[in-house]
Amino acid sequence: MEKETASAAFESIRDSVNAQLERYQKYLVYPFRFPEPLETQFRSYYHHDNLFYALVSIGMGVALLSVSLLVTLLLARPSVMTTSLMHLSLITYLFVAWAAFYKYSTSYLHNVFAAVNIIIVCFVLNMIAFREQDIFKFVYYSSTSIVFFTGFLMFRLPFMWSVRVGVFCILMFALCAVMDTGLTFDAQIGLTTFSISSLAIAYCIVYLMERSVRIQFLQSQLLGIQQVDLHRANSRLKTLIELDTLTQISNRRGFDNKLEAEWKRSLKRSHSVALILFDVDYFKQYNDTYGHDLGDKCLQSLAEAVDSTLTRPTDLLARYGGEEFAVLLPETGLDDAVYVAERIRHCVVELKIPHISSGIAKHVTVSCGVAVMVPSEKNHIDDLIQQADHALYTSKYNGRNRSSSFCDLEYTTEATVPTTA
Repeated sequence: MEKETASAAFESIRDSVNAQLERYQKYLVYPFRFPEPLETQFRSYYHHDNLFYALVSIGMGVALLSVSLLVTLLLARPSVMTTSLMHLSLITYLFVAWAAFYKYSTSYLHNVFAAVNIIIVCFVLNMIAFREQDIFKFVYYSSTSIVFFTGFLMFRLPFMWSVRVGVFCILMFALCAVMDTGLTFDAQIGLTTFSISSLAIAYCIVYLMERSVRIQFLQSQLLGIQQVDLHRANSRLKTLIELDTLTQISNRRGFDNKLEAEWKRSLKRSHSVALILFDVDYFKQYNDTYGHDLGDKCLQSLAEAVDSTLTRPTDLLARYGGEEFAVLLPETGLDDAVYVAERIRHCVVELKIPHISSGIAKHVTVSCGVAVMVPSEKNHIDDLIQQADHALYTSKYNGRNRSSSFCDLEYTTEATVPTTA
């Protein structure tokens, strides 16, 4: 159920990304907001990508104001003290703002900090212009346009935030210009028109930049989705390659890969690896008597029942070939492996699948061979398989429906069932 829910959520995000990308690429003008949770992800992406530019923007502002302060001091005009104090106050504020941006900025606070910084800089420049005379008045009033461009573009302020901040700054500019008795009516109109035109150009640039960033974000999301799809496809392909289609357990290929991986892991940690090989007794006679369809169903029932007896996630049941199966038990000693083999044999007996052609019972039985080995440089995987196969042959030779183990001293368990299965 959880996998289905996660898959449905993933498909929903994919459809949303595809729909948004198609709209942005098709239309030049489109509302700047994604549906949730895509919009939240974009804000985090946009903030992380643009924090560096915001810090650079504040640094540029400090540098320009420092140059302006130096020019003011060199010219030694009558209003030098007031203008210099305003410059110093603004430079000090920008240093504080830089530190705040660096330490506390988040996706939302980034926009708040940027908006406040632009408004304060515009306000101080307007106040300086209000007190200046002659050409300097026009220079400081005109510098508002520079603030629009550097502030909006370098801070990477979102378009809707830029619109709000720009309107507020233009109204503040117009109010200062109207109240400034040092400006003629034509100068007021000219400066206001120039500022509005600069703001409109800044809006267009910000709009196109954000649109481009949003398309880039959608494309990166789509690429991530495609990578997840590719990973899922590869996982499904690997599962299909290593899956036995009849019994729905691991096939010989999957078993070989898992055995090799466990062998290497146990070689590093000096842990034992146990292997159980078992096959159905007189299975050829079973097929001859009941037909191959019932023979397939017998193997399916047997695989399902045996798989349920393996309690550890690291244990592996695989179809080794035909009616022969293999059980891999990492970090398992000989006694425990023999116990598991007996539990498997008992589990098959309890299925009570009729087998009138069996030479030892009236139902289906299995014979098991157990081998345990601690991997080292002196032995090999093939040695473990040969020992388990030899133990299986011993079980068959001694009458079938029993478990045998291979060790320094071979022994065979009788056809009995443990009291605790």
